Amino acid sequence: MYMKKLYFLSLCALLSCGVCDASSRFKAHSRPESVFKELAAESKVMRPESSQEYIYDFGEWALISSTQYAYDRQGNAIEQTADEDGELFKVLSKFSEYNRPTEILGQIDEGSGWENSTLRTYEYDAVLHDYCIKRMGYDWEDGWVENAFCEQNIISRDEAGNITGITKLLPMGNLFIPAYKSEWKYTSGAATEFAYYANYGGMGMPSWQLYDGTSYKNIRWASCNGQMTGSSFYEFVSGPNKVEYADVYYNDEIDGHFLVTYTETGYSLRETFSDIEKVGKKVDYTTTDDNGGFKKTTYEYFDSEGNYSSEPTYIMEQTVVVDEHGNPTEETIYETMDGLRELVQGYRAEYSYDSDGNVEESTSYYYDYDSKQYVPDSKMVYGAYHDVSTGVEEISASTVAWNRTAEMISVSGSGVCGLRIYDMQGRSLLHSAGNPASLSLSGLPSGVYIARADGTGAILRFAK
Repeated sequence: MYMKKLYFLSLCALLSCGVCDASSRFKAHSRPESVFKELAAESKVMRPESSQEYIYDFGEWALISSTQYAYDRQGNAIEQTADEDGELFKVLSKFSEYNRPTEILGQIDEGSGWENSTLRTYEYDAVLHDYCIKRMGYDWEDGWVENAFCEQNIISRDEAGNITGITKLLPMGNLFIPAYKSEWKYTSGAATEFAYYANYGGMGMPSWQLYDGTSYKNIRWASCNGQMTGSSFYEFVSGPNKVEYADVYYNDEIDGHFLVTYTETGYSLRETFSDIEKVGKKVDYTTTDDNGGFKKTTYEYFDSEGNYSSEPTYIMEQTVVVDEHGNPTEETIYETMDGLRELVQGYRAEYSYDSDGNVEESTSYYYDYDSKQYVPDSKMVYGAYHDVSTGVEEISASTVAWNRTAEMISVSGSGVCGLRIYDMQGRSLLHSAGNPASLSLSGLPSGVYIARADGTGAILRFAK
């Protein structure tokens, strides 16, 4: 998480070859990504001042990192300072007016002060403010050196502002090479054709080939705003762009049909062979409550060679349960093959909340396929929450004066009635009353600490 990892991007994927009788459009199943990624955002701009992360190790919880946060008034974490088993890391972030990250600077302190580690920068489309058109990644090596995290997305639009194509460029050596591209064609202002390509020309002239040999024509939409950024047709079943029908072409010959019907609670998708009555794949999605829970069932009606089967050869059921605060409490994935239905992947989470509905502690469990049991995995404990939209910390900080040396810290100003020092676990270590208030740091071991001016919201993060 804190900048020690290298991120590598693949330039090209292998195309599959197929025959007309057994369409290679229908391939082996893949499981969805887990929804257990992060806590849901609160309705208020309440954010924790700290967190501690634990992993379950040999029957007990082991602390692996402690983090302190600072936020802007929109709730974006602009500073994260972490202690990971004695190693100190810091992440400084900047955000756009649309709350998208524009710069993420990673630093590390190995005993001689903060030093640069990595840097990432982001630029966004002028129309789609959350779509990144350029991201750059750098490692610090006596200066910033580009790494493989870099990517560019060049958007083409027609006179009406509709997206006609996006070309993705990825780094190869010191150059950006076209790697993938999408193309949209319009009839009477409506998007009616879609194709996605991969470049097999390497660093030479681009050699564009249809990705998986598949393209879509005669498209009809339930709704469409002309701003399609996805690379897979399965992405266009939610949001402002919802596909209703398309003819599917494989190697430039019609090979099937793509049909979606929508309801108030979800959708039903069918991808057929050239005979529209022969369904190759079906996806049923429905929301199960008002909190964000859902069930998604995928059926495959083809064998390992891609030949049609009148009965499903594979079924995957993904169910997600969400509590009233919007946080996922359970996710299960069942697979049915050869008549056998079994749980193959599962996650659970338990939360404790304060009186305002903020998460104080979350514990996650994963399903161990071998033992058929849920096993403790990780735990997060959060410090006190503050409404960062008020800017209390930012305002009050201007009304106090800090003075810190290697062995002493003091604070004075309007409203100050004392001084406290906390460690990265949120434990109070030292306290002094008064205005001004002073504390000796001589007894503290090396590390990162938080100084708080009692009577105000002012805090000071410092390393010793």
